[in-house]
Amino acid sequence: MRRHPILELVHENQDRRRVRTGPQVETPEAVFTVMMPWTKPAYVIRGPRISYPSDLIGKGLMGFLTLTFVVDTAGRVELKTVRDIWPSDRPRLVGEMGRYYDAFAAAVRRGLPNARFEPARVGGCPVKIWVQQSFDFRPR
Repeated sequence: MRRHPILELVHENQDRRRVRTGPQVETPEAVFTVMMPWTKPAYVIRGPRISYPSDLIGKGLMGFLTLTFVVDTAGRVELKTVRDIWPSDRPRLVGEMGRYYDAFAAAVRRGLPNARFEPARVGGCPVKIWVQQSFDFRPR
């Protein structure tokens, strides 16, 4: 432990030649250091080629969905890991609206094999990582 004196403030009318010190305070010294490797998240190099579902053209529908999936060490999407994220406090869409949502999700799933990512890295080594990405559909 190092000892550091606590210095008192001395009023300007007091003798400046005297330095007053207070009680000694002990501060801890570092015993060890934990080194963490640097990390870098995955990012999109080439986005998926997604087309508006042909059976919905002319209906004027807009869609927004968020998917999560694993990007492997080569920067490709592992298709078996693709899942949509749905708010837990909302019921799933059913009927016609459910079919529209499924059509948008299928369009994204068809385009994901074309996507390329720079893989995530830990300490310079590529690693698999879960990615969350949102997709917005608007009629043209």
